[in-house]
Amino acid sequence: MIVRFVLTAILVFLAYTVISAVLRMLFGNSPVDKDSDAADQMVQCAACGTYIPRREAIRKKKHGQVYYFCDDKCLKEFKKRS
Repeated sequence: MIVRFVLTAILVFLAYTVISAVLRMLFGNSPVDKDSDAADQMVQCAACGTYIPRREAIRKKKHGQVYYFCDDKCLKEFKKRS
């Protein structure tokens, strides 16, 4: 009786694994995954040169160009120089 239960559980798990793999092959990654990849791009701080994730950067647009900063200190330093 217990052996049947264990074998059934193993077969259900294997079926779930195979079906999940087939669905991932057919439909690929979800759009949420694609957006998170874009957010994980690294950008360089315009003031100190440190690389930081784009989603964590402070953005400043000047003369049509977007500048990224790692913190407020670098943003203030950049404003002083320009």
